Amino acid sequence: MDGPAAKKPRMGVNGTVGPEDSRHTKAAVLFRAAGYAEAGTEAVREFSEIHRQSEKCRWLENGFLQQFVKVGEQACRVCIYFPTQELQPHISIAGEDSLITHGAVDLWTWSGDSASAAPVHQRLLKGSRIVVPPGSVHCLRADARQGLVFHGLVEEDTFQKRSTDFQGLADWLFWMPSRFAGRTVLVTGANRGLGLGLAKAFTALGARVVACCRAPAKAEELLGLSPKPILIELDVASDTSVAALPEKLRDSGVCSLDYVINNAGIASPNHPYDPILQADPEVMKSVFNVNVIGTIMVTKACLPLLEMAESKCVVNLSSQLASIEHCYGGLQGHFGGICSYRISRAASNMAMRCFGGELREQGYVFIAMSPGHVDTDMGSSGGRKAPLTVEQSVAGMLSVIAHSSLEDNGKFLQYDGIELPW
Repeated sequence: MDGPAAKKPRMGVNGTVGPEDSRHTKAAVLFRAAGYAEAGTEAVREFSEIHRQSEKCRWLENGFLQQFVKVGEQACRVCIYFPTQELQPHISIAGEDSLITHGAVDLWTWSGDSASAAPVHQRLLKGSRIVVPPGSVHCLRADARQGLVFHGLVEEDTFQKRSTDFQGLADWLFWMPSRFAGRTVLVTGANRGLGLGLAKAFTALGARVVACCRAPAKAEELLGLSPKPILIELDVASDTSVAALPEKLRDSGVCSLDYVINNAGIASPNHPYDPILQADPEVMKSVFNVNVIGTIMVTKACLPLLEMAESKCVVNLSSQLASIEHCYGGLQGHFGGICSYRISRAASNMAMRCFGGELREQGYVFIAMSPGHVDTDMGSSGGRKAPLTVEQSVAGMLSVIAHSSLEDNGKFLQYDGIELPW
């Protein structure tokens, strides 16, 4: 395939993505992988950013990059989607007919202009055509590992008439088919706080939830969910309890796990006041045993079931307090160190990094995730007022998890997608 065409038809864009933008390098790699520019040729100077709805969606939730090329003698528009990138339900007035040249896509098409009807789903691979009739509502999601690149012919008499209708985007976002639907998600510490919030959200999004806690028979809110999650008794501080987890999962009919969310964790009794000069060794051992050793052993126990799934994603709920670089700012001085919790979370971050390094080649993704300062029992301890509700934190984390890929393996991310310093 030839390089960029000299003449580009006019089309409304959000802006351009040049070498100074971190997305440029990734887009150039996908552009070449699709065969539009041979490795070693002059890099594409810039791409156009299309359909980004920054006031309503994150970048990966709606949008793509484009470039114009000649394929043979035909002028074509190349569309580049990063792994997991989406284009929310919309109407393309002129319809779509494009050839996939790299990656794969999940395409949903509605027969009418209403989200109330069930969409038709297609999984399309490289070499397939993306065909959507004019005026049909449709949405798509790029492959989680390879992304997606495709091109369509640019015909002067029709291209200038193209328009895309995202009316009611906020409503349609609810109808974007959930990437968690049909997936199996294990959540530890699922009986309250963030764990309960995560269990509720995953259930609402169509996931099969395995909710683990020390006393599931007393977890009334979990018992009231519909559909009811699989309840497993688990004490992450107990070697015996963790060792029994794989058998309990098999006995419950769980043959694979797409996601493991290590949410269970504790802090010192006087959290957040826990200066290192007054550290109690027994308290530190207890916190470390749950937050670090427990997390590692639960993750190891789940690996055989993760191996059987496609996603293979482990998320360890950490904290911004685990950042060594940020240790001397903000909360550090005010609360006298918070040493037991900080040290344990920094160590559990390293555990995720170690898992990620050893298992990356097998397709696993390990992420340390800060939920932010959330209004939970721990987040409100010491008379503090947390700025985030459980629902706000969970919504952000789900978006980050949903759009995670191999490139996020071993990263320390915040609930809003910002990468935190170690």
